[in-house]
Amino acid sequence: MEETKKLFSQQAVVLATFLGGPMAGGFLMKKNFDVFAEQNKGTWAFVLSILFTIFMVGLLVFIPEAIWEKVPNMLLPMAYTLAIYLIVENIQGSRIKAHREAVGEFYSMWRTAGIGFISLIILVVLIGINIFITEAFSAFNYDFEKYDSGMEMFYENQEQALVMFSVIDTAKYNKSIIKEVEKSVLLWEENKQIVRDLQSIDNLPPELMEQNTMLIEYCNLRILHNEFILKAAREDATDVYISHIMKLGSQIESLLSKLNALPID
Repeated sequence: MEETKKLFSQQAVVLATFLGGPMAGGFLMKKNFDVFAEQNKGTWAFVLSILFTIFMVGLLVFIPEAIWEKVPNMLLPMAYTLAIYLIVENIQGSRIKAHREAVGEFYSMWRTAGIGFISLIILVVLIGINIFITEAFSAFNYDFEKYDSGMEMFYENQEQALVMFSVIDTAKYNKSIIKEVEKSVLLWEENKQIVRDLQSIDNLPPELMEQNTMLIEYCNLRILHNEFILKAAREDATDVYISHIMKLGSQIESLLSKLNALPID
């Protein structure tokens, strides 16, 4: 009866595996085992191919992107395709050959390609689910105590730096203003370094990365704003620099509004 049933050739298994991953090759091997009346072996072949596919998806998601960038794109597909070919040749090759010599029928490559593409869709869905879950959990997988401690220092420095505005309003001499603004510049420079250090924390959520980028821009604007105030005080030429000071003040207010609108608890 074996000669009246169709098999998938080694080439078909290779094509399906290359297109749809190890799961597709395992499914075709299972179909061949069913024809050989070895359903138990077929089930194990398919289950193992599924487990290997899940393992492979885990590798794709959890190994850092910097490492994958150094790996040729075709290396992984060629590696598991070669592995599947060697397996099918070893455990089914002689019977496939006998089936061919007996002029037995084989499934077409179109059917094989269809199975491969269906498996590819499943593979893409698995990768998407894995990425979604990984990103969801990564939001809780960072050193939040270090981040909160850094932000506490940031806000303390900010509070001290903004004291200069009360000094400017009450100071009678430019010398007092200059001293306070210079101190403020140093505090904003320190804040910028604090944010850069926070940016290096592993697994930082995207919304905090975005906040950090905006905070660095905020520090730069504050520093530039203070530098124009310094020039005005040193040269006793407020009228010359007032337009720059006002423009930077508006940019700071706009950026603060964007920072306050970020969806961060």
